[in-house]
Amino acid sequence: MKNKLIKALAVMMIMLTIATSLPLEKNMLTVFSAVTASAASTKKTSSSKSNTKKKIKLKKSTVNVTIGYTYTQKLLDKKGKAISYKKIKWKTANKKIATISKKGVITAKKVGKAKMTATYNKKKYTFTVNVKKPTLNYKKKALTKGKTFTLSLKNTSGKKISTKKIVFTSNNEKVATVSSKGVVKAKKSGTATISAIYKNVKYSCKVTVKKTQTASKPEATTKPSTKP
Repeated sequence: MKNKLIKALAVMMIMLTIATSLPLEKNMLTVFSAVTASAASTKKTSSSKSNTKKKIKLKKSTVNVTIGYTYTQKLLDKKGKAISYKKIKWKTANKKIATISKKGVITAKKVGKAKMTATYNKKKYTFTVNVKKPTLNYKKKALTKGKTFTLSLKNTSGKKISTKKIVFTSNNEKVATVSSKGVVKAKKSGTATISAIYKNVKYSCKVTVKKTQTASKPEATTKPSTKP
């Protein structure tokens, strides 16, 4: 309100200054132009404010979450602050894929998509939950005898899943072994499949162990004869 009053006074001062320094015809034309410009500026500012008016919205319209992990969805007010979960009713359309608690905590169950809604003040806000598998850092690996590498699973955020939650196995320990922390060691030439089992789902990596290359012996050279 104060800003508008100051702006109006400023326009009036400009008009009075112009009125005392120009002839009547130019005076009227200039004053009219100044008033029109001021009105247009006020209208533009008002329009800009209405366009940037914030609305109640979900923290995320699409949620990506890995099997076995959780994510807490929130409904934000016009100031961007989280609305109390006690005022919101959460619902999932597919409990086999993902569930959601009264506090908005989403738990991923099975790979797939699930539509969910948050009801607040009789208005529904819909969002999608994508449940994905973790990713194995290697699907195949070639190495020589005695060399090692480490297998790991990552969630949708790129973070490693604790090896305490994973069971590692090798189908051919004569070729390659794997520790409880996912460290694979090549034993002898051949192939082996290393598995990482997480939440009853198996992820596999084919390991090929190659023979260690040996340096070739230099060819024997004959010294030229010194006999005549």
